[in-house]
Order: sequence, then C-alpha cells, then structure tokens
Amino acid sequence: MSSLNGTQALVAGGAVRNLPAIRALVDAGARVVIQAQTPEETKTAHQVAADLGSQVQVTTRPVATFADAEELVAAIVEEHGSVDALVTPVAPDDAPSLVDLDEESWTDYKSAYVTRAVALTRAASAVMAGQATGGRVVVLNSASTFVAPGAAQSAANAALLSLSSAASAGLRDTSVRVNGLLLGVPGAYQGGVPAPTGEVDMFGPTVAWLAGEESEGVNGKFVYVGGSDVGFYSMPMVMENANVQVRFDGEADSATVGQFLNNLVDIGKVQRQA
Repeated sequence: MSSLNGTQALVAGGAVRNLPAIRALVDAGARVVIQAQTPEETKTAHQVAADLGSQVQVTTRPVATFADAEELVAAIVEEHGSVDALVTPVAPDDAPSLVDLDEESWTDYKSAYVTRAVALTRAASAVMAGQATGGRVVVLNSASTFVAPGAAQSAANAALLSLSSAASAGLRDTSVRVNGLLLGVPGAYQGGVPAPTGEVDMFGPTVAWLAGEESEGVNGKFVYVGGSDVGFYSMPMVMENANVQVRFDGEADSATVGQFLNNLVDIGKVQRQA
C-alpha cells in the first residue's frame, strides 16, 4: 500500500461510496478532512470520523463559490500546514431524467457537485503549486457518464471529465498532478452497494495510490475502477478504430455524409456481434 505518512488530504463529500477511499487514505497514514454539506454526507462523515479516530476530521463548511473553497483550503493549511491531496465529490446516480428535471433541482445538483469540484480543485491546486511537495488531485467520476439515465448526473460527469483533463494540462509545469477516477457501473459503488463476496475492492487502494508519491509521473489520466477491475482509458471519447474515419476533399451534402456514417454504424454492429 502507498505510504502517505504526513500527508494532509481533503475529501469532499462524505457519502457512503466515499468510505473505501477515506479508509484507504487513513490506513496509508494520511490525515483526512472530510468536507460534508448535505445531510447524508454529514451523517456519514461523522460516523466515519468516530470509527477511524483522530486522523479524521469533519467540516460542514459548504462550498458553493470560489471564495468558499479558498476559505476552506486556507483554514486547513492554517491548522495542518498543507493540503497535499484532494478527492472531489462524485455525483450520485439517482438524478431524474431530463423530462422530470426541474430548474431548481438542476441548480442545486450543479452547485453540489460541479461547482464544488471546480472550486475546490482551483483553490487546492493553487496552494499545492506553491508547496515544495506539490500535490495530487483525484477527480471522482462515473464510467456511466454517457449512458446514465439521469440528465443531471450525465451533465455533471461530462463536466468533471473535462475538469480533470483541463486542470492537468494547465498545471503541467507545476508539481501538481490531476487525474480522473471513473467508478465502473458493475462495480461496488453504484448506490453504495457492497462488492460481491470474494471480490477485491480496488477503489480505496487506487485513490491512495493516486494520492501518493508512488504515482509520480501519472498525470492527466483517466483511471477505471469497477470492483476488482482496474485500468486506464486512453481518452474518454476516443474513436474505437482510428482508421474508421474519412476526410472529404470537396463539398459533401448530407446524403453523402449519412451514407458514410451509416456504413460505420453497420461495421460497428458486426464487430460487436463477432
């Protein structure tokens, strides 16, 4: 397991699905501040702190703006001396479909998961860039980004994919590393459902690895974890076959484009059935 002795981590969101990550960070030697702002997060966070002891603290400071995030990170630095790792909140998968989504629910959802992740990544990475040891950001996400039934969840997850990619590129010249961690649909964390008996839980160890020095050089990656399965995505929307594309030399009407793309769809169906 990664050694995180002396590391100060900030984990945003105290939901049940975050528990393996928090426990793995503590087991590796990190001190953890859990930022909880919903009733469910707050209840779970206090239960975790009581279970894991003095290495875990809970703050209920809400993060709805950039200023909120800056004040929270500054308070942690003042008390603990640094912020070495950040784990952003993962959007829950119980959001309504597009036709059932009302504006108030969307605004609340966006604030709780997208704004909070962006604001905390911005504030923490600014502090990390000035630290001699740098820092690590793990942007949690879902592998169901493009197939999730909930419109708010899909929109939030797509934004977080872009966040991890853009943040890592913008911080490439610093000692701050940013990676996305996508939780697999068949894994243990959809709705907090535990892993099947005998299945290795790789979510926590992977977060601890990304938060530590053993992952030095890993930056701007998209890591997949689904139960006992771990791997890297080359890119979140990479073409299945780089040769299955065409460049039109002249003008093309919609019928020509459609004829080409329909053929590609048919090829894809054949490949998946093979």
